[in-house]
Amino acid sequence: MEKKRIIFDIDYTLLEPNYHREKAFFRQVTPHSGEYFFTHMGDILKDYESRYSFYNKDQLLWHLNQYSNVPLPPYFIEDWFQFNTDLDPQPMEEAKRVLAYLQEKEYEIVALTNWFKEPQEEKLRVVGIRSYFDEIYGGDTFLKPNPESYRVAMGKHKAEECCIVGDDYLNDIQGAAFVGLDGIYLERKEEPKCSAPKIKRLGELKKYL
Repeated sequence: MEKKRIIFDIDYTLLEPNYHREKAFFRQVTPHSGEYFFTHMGDILKDYESRYSFYNKDQLLWHLNQYSNVPLPPYFIEDWFQFNTDLDPQPMEEAKRVLAYLQEKEYEIVALTNWFKEPQEEKLRVVGIRSYFDEIYGGDTFLKPNPESYRVAMGKHKAEECCIVGDDYLNDIQGAAFVGLDGIYLERKEEPKCSAPKIKRLGELKKYL
């Protein structure tokens, strides 16, 4: 069946986030736990995502406080959002060309991310590609690989009318396949189990769409 809607992951698929610079942020806002958070935040968030079906600011702050030597300030999450949007300069020409190509072919283009919608949408604005997207779906609605996250991102379309593009094999390819959603894997790291089409760069999407 002809594809009508293309669903993109955001971080490491469309743009490079600034996670490598978070040590300075954590040290400033929570000096007693900053080093620990910088080293272990990925695992802490994975633990959160294994326990809950969506992100909630208050719930996340409570979860983070379980790992903090000193209680985090109530403004921590909002300050973190602001930091998230302060991206390093990065080339976006290829992404813009691909998104313009898909737009010209009249695909609906949406984004599905596991982080909160607000900072993720702002990041797309910062790098100049928000206007290509019909909608942004964040982890504050449902978290991948919860099947409902993909169903929400499909909108009014059937699974076979949609395709997801992402760099995370579990969340963007394997999880989506459980609801019948085809995927294209942006292969940042080799994944031998992946039977979906693989690309090394966004420009290769034109081979499949």
